[in-house]
Amino acid sequence: MTEIERKALALVTNVAEDQGKPWCIERINRSMILDESICRAIEQHEAFRKEVSDAVGRAEDQGDFGELYHLVIPKRDPLVEALMATAWHNPEQPDRRVLYRGTFEAHAASLREEITKRGGRIMFEGDGP
Repeated sequence: MTEIERKALALVTNVAEDQGKPWCIERINRSMILDESICRAIEQHEAFRKEVSDAVGRAEDQGDFGELYHLVIPKRDPLVEALMATAWHNPEQPDRRVLYRGTFEAHAASLREEITKRGGRIMFEGDGP
């Protein structure tokens, strides 16, 4: 299930709970719950658009764009993503990852490959461009 699907399910569940209706309801009620969920999602989206618009307007008026930082979704660090991609998942401990398995040389090769996939390269001081 994707993050969007989880959010949509949470929204529908929230509406169902607000209306005191269990999941085992007839089709017409389920449709009404979905309609209400869609309306709430649209309302939340419109409220966010207004918040962004108002924040940008204030920032332009004051010449201070600092208050816009809370609206920006930070990018993941590509190095962290590369490390996560090369980490080995132990089936016995699914919440833990091992950063290398086998030889260090094999792990270094995997890490270089993942960094390259993300448009990066490893450089050391004194290396040319």
